[in-house]
Amino acid sequence: MSGGCKSDADCCKAADAYGEAALTLVESLIHALLARSSLSLTEALDIVQIAIDVQIEVGHDRGVDPTTSPSVRFLQAISSSLKIDDK
Repeated sequence: MSGGCKSDADCCKAADAYGEAALTLVESLIHALLARSSLSLTEALDIVQIAIDVQIEVGHDRGVDPTTSPSVRFLQAISSSLKIDDK
């Protein structure tokens, strides 16, 4: 195993933790940019939609149903979270 992982499961858990931390960081950054008016809500939602579209395309390329993709669901949750800022 590379990266100090003792098993594939350990590597998977570490990758999930890194991915979750990265998504949280990006979502926090987007919220901060919105709060400072450095980014409009429309721009933020467009950015997230582009990421969703990319993940869907990657899923198709891999032969995976993108509607069941955790990454797509996470991105959709971010989009929903951003829409709360509009209220």
